Amino acid sequence: MAMFTRTITVNAPVETVFTFMRDPAKRWGARRHLEVSDVRMTPDGVGTTHRWKGKMLGITLMSGTNTCTELVPSKRLVERSTTGPVWTWTFGPESGGTRMTVDMYDAPANWAASAVANITLKRSESALDLMLSELKVRMEAEA
Repeated sequence: MAMFTRTITVNAPVETVFTFMRDPAKRWGARRHLEVSDVRMTPDGVGTTHRWKGKMLGITLMSGTNTCTELVPSKRLVERSTTGPVWTWTFGPESGGTRMTVDMYDAPANWAASAVANITLKRSESALDLMLSELKVRMEAEA
């Protein structure tokens, strides 16, 4: 099992941050080496999908489809990937801005997948830290 949590504070209203994060192209577009395509947004958010490819040096290393499985406006967004991880984003007011937390949970199907997950976990955490920093800059620029 792999899991981690990260929290940042964004100097923008909760509604602004949530609206930005609801769009998978904006949300995942801040992650280096990740290409997002085929975004299909639904009116209420649940069922929104997008395809993604993890690339390095132009070579696709992983790919999958993410689907929004739960959405509570300005509070919570849950997304499941066909590759296993579940991403839960929560939003709340904090000091005139927004506290945004992301939890990633992955329960690999077998010992081989678990070994790969453990090897890539630290790299994933570092990439997520960079992504959150970039998201903060982008959201604050839009506020």
